[in-house]
Amino acid sequence: MPERAEPPAGGDADDALAWFTAVVREHSTALVRYFARRDPRQDAEDLAAEVFATAWRRRAHVPREAALPWLYRTAGFTLANHRRKLVDLPVEDVPESGERRSATSRTFARASPTTPTGSSPTPLGPPSPQPSPTPRPPATTPDVS
Repeated sequence: MPERAEPPAGGDADDALAWFTAVVREHSTALVRYFARRDPRQDAEDLAAEVFATAWRRRAHVPREAALPWLYRTAGFTLANHRRKLVDLPVEDVPESGERRSATSRTFARASPTTPTGSSPTPLGPPSPQPSPTPRPPATTPDVS
């Protein structure tokens, strides 16, 4: 197991680099696994690299005694940003400030046809009750004598 990451003694760049190298060695596997559990595996290493790039840029703000929780929190933000980039949301579907949207409503909005005037259809209400299927008589096998 690698040694625990220690904070740099001063503002020296070599100390900061040594601290950062220790943080990367200690926590890179945990971050890659974090992303692999939540997103396609092929993106996990790239997303972990983004988190470490953010940690390097904001190294003065990373709590030295609790680097991993800071990295996990940053990983959550990085993953949310990554997922937002993958959503193709037309401008007209973006809610006004204060409105909430869900993945379900976005899916229905994109999947629903538009009205003849070109506007979006009215929001969907609860599903209408479906008729219950008529029961079938039990299957019989022919009597072979």
